[in-house]
Amino acid sequence: MAIIFFLALFFYLHMLEPSLSWGDGIRMQHEAVSGESYILSELFENRLADDPFPFALLGVAAWDHPLYVVIGYSLVQIGTHISPNMDALRLINSISAVFGAGSIAIFFYISIALTNSLRSAAIGGLFLAVSHTFWWHSVTPEVYTLHIFLVLLGLAFFLKFYNTGDKPALYKSAFVLGLAASNHYLALLMLPAALIYFGLNSSKIKRIPYKDIRLSVFLILSFLAGWSIILIQAARMLRTFSFHELLGPVVGSTFFPTLSFISILESLLLYVIILFFQFGVIGVLIGIFGFVTAYRSGTEVIKIILPIYLVYTIFGVIYQVADQFAFYMTSHVVFALSIPFGISHVLKKMSPANGVLFSGILVGFVALTPTLYSYTPGLLREIGLDERVYVLRAFGT
Repeated sequence: MAIIFFLALFFYLHMLEPSLSWGDGIRMQHEAVSGESYILSELFENRLADDPFPFALLGVAAWDHPLYVVIGYSLVQIGTHISPNMDALRLINSISAVFGAGSIAIFFYISIALTNSLRSAAIGGLFLAVSHTFWWHSVTPEVYTLHIFLVLLGLAFFLKFYNTGDKPALYKSAFVLGLAASNHYLALLMLPAALIYFGLNSSKIKRIPYKDIRLSVFLILSFLAGWSIILIQAARMLRTFSFHELLGPVVGSTFFPTLSFISILESLLLYVIILFFQFGVIGVLIGIFGFVTAYRSGTEVIKIILPIYLVYTIFGVIYQVADQFAFYMTSHVVFALSIPFGISHVLKKMSPANGVLFSGILVGFVALTPTLYSYTPGLLREIGLDERVYVLRAFGT
């Protein structure tokens, strides 16, 4: 697992955005360096109650990401203390690379636990590592690799509880989920996914959290401990803003569009297009095969993964914002967990020699994806399509 982490880290650091970013990335760099929410510091600084403690201007709106800012600000303070000439922006950018590599390592760990196949896990991790959106967010200053890292880590702890009945692992899962929600509220969608899972499988699980009061209390306390950054900052914001003023930005109600049947169909089509662009035709077909064969064979773990995938996919489709592709990413990462399933099932049907050939074909296919990313935007422009509509950026150019 450590080897996987360092290989992925080397790859992402090699491709890392060197300094000042663009768009949302500039805002994240500003907030991480200053320890303040850009909107609060620019629009409401004179209105806020006096607060001499750090992060007094760090908000809890849907566009704020307190955990990311606290990590980034702390690293910059430590780094500049050690080396005053340190490049703070590159350090902030490297946060994405570190947690991107960490996500690949945990993905690899989960995949081995699910398939008991080192080869399948490694190839599946390779598919994810160079998938377009994940790769992009691993080399630019954004919060999503930290989000994916914490979601996968929480899932890994839950799978340990599922396999061994280890209650501390369940509490760790809840704590990590709280941390994830302190970084991005998108992590809270794990809660309805968990409820769906427990609701559909209550007869097969000996200790259901919502039926065991003591266990439920510890779970809630564990989650709140991880979510404490949000609770503390919300309490500080309520000294200035009313609960009503705070609630709208927290839930991101500004960004919820008026949905229609046509807009949902268009959004679903965009999801499918971007899914194929992430993993290619081969990766998507293997992933679908993995889901289907795991479900038909009665693999219990698929019942954990499937609700997570469905909840994040549905939310991504209906949350139609400018950077909608980023809200697809959690769904795509969960889908990627089915790729090692599919590879493992195929390898079991093959002779060792054919298995080596099949693995080589998959690795070769993945190796060609950077070329696809580099040339697709230009090809779209040549046929009169704007690649920005499909959020396809060129890599390696």
